[in-house]
Amino acid sequence: MQRQKISAKAGQFTESVIREMTRVALQYGAVNLAQGFPDFPCPLELKQAAYQAIEADVNQYAITWGDVWRQAASLREAPPTRLRPFRHAIANKVRWYLGLDIDPETQITVTCGSTEAMASVMLATVDPGDEVIVFEPYYENYGPDAILAGAIPRYVTLHPPHWTFDEAQLRQAFNANTKAIIINTPHNPTGKVFTREELTLITELFNINLKMLSLGIDLLKTITLFSS
Repeated sequence: MQRQKISAKAGQFTESVIREMTRVALQYGAVNLAQGFPDFPCPLELKQAAYQAIEADVNQYAITWGDVWRQAASLREAPPTRLRPFRHAIANKVRWYLGLDIDPETQITVTCGSTEAMASVMLATVDPGDEVIVFEPYYENYGPDAILAGAIPRYVTLHPPHWTFDEAQLRQAFNANTKAIIINTPHNPTGKVFTREELTLITELFNINLKMLSLGIDLLKTITLFSS
């Protein structure tokens, strides 16, 4: 009997469709509409900040939930110093953008992109046997994130041309095992913006299912600001 080299859980997944299409597009020199590439250069301020960080030896382990530290040239010379309150700057932006006062020390965690954030949140909050509601079509990681956490994804279909969902199907998706619902607006990949009425309905269902978590994705809020 041949031993399985990978876990049964990992065996459920295939290559990323997005990466596969990117690879094929590169192979044939095709226009790639599968992956979200910025159509603008990296801002000069970010490049300069990266150069300055390299020159200043900002290369030490940071606080795990997000901060920037600089190590002196010698440990005997001086202890590590905190360069700037990164999470405080994020809190200030949230206050300006959304009008919400959040505690940067306890309510903000910085991750290496949204993929790590979603996987970490799912693993930290969802138990085996829980159910996670996902609107489909969906960004390809959302279903697998739930499965890797031992949960069962429950899909609610968005119907073209306006990508609306059926209220009865959404209500039916909720049950005693529902732990979370994933919402991103504008929706990925359709671009749908959920209406106030739709969000109000979802909120009402939250109130009925108090054990639930709302996993919101803000990835596309700022990446489109400079888009042509």
